[in-house]
Amino acid sequence: MFNRIRTIRKRWLVLFTAVALLAVGLTAGAAFAAGAPGPGLGFGPDHDARAGHGHRDLEARLLARVAEIIDVDPATLQNAFTTAFNEIADAEFAAKMDAHVADDTLTSEQAATANAWFRGRPADTGELAFIVASTGNADKVSRMLDRGVAKGYLTQAQADAIADWHNRRPDFLPERSHKHGRHHRDGDDDDSGS
Repeated sequence: MFNRIRTIRKRWLVLFTAVALLAVGLTAGAAFAAGAPGPGLGFGPDHDARAGHGHRDLEARLLARVAEIIDVDPATLQNAFTTAFNEIADAEFAAKMDAHVADDTLTSEQAATANAWFRGRPADTGELAFIVASTGNADKVSRMLDRGVAKGYLTQAQADAIADWHNRRPDFLPERSHKHGRHHRDGDDDDSGS
């Protein structure tokens, strides 16, 4: 009987974890599509709802409730989400580098260097790492980080760490293409000069 209860609990753990991952993924995906760093990925508790950061409280409550339901420490569950996100981010970046090798934009050695650089990003940068990695334009990154600090979803220390990491961006990395267009907020320049 005890083993049956344990099996049922494991099934619920898997189910609730999948639901939580889906909720976080949908929220983060929507934020990423809007060009904003995703919620719950290390950018502070007071996100600006107009900039796509208004679901922070909901995500925190969801995380706490899922942790309670499956009887796991909330910090352990958050660490699992962070680890999973970082693993997925590393894999997606590596896939992009592989595609650049396949189309002869980069050599294998350059792709390996780029992957090592990306894996060295500051902790808890979430989708912001992809946005920052996509451009070599240090002024554009600086403006974006300054806005993040001004809006309160980045601390100055986080912004400085991200800027330092971006300054080590390999020069040979191609710029992100904007085939589908993007709406820029806060008077940000277009990407034609990046």
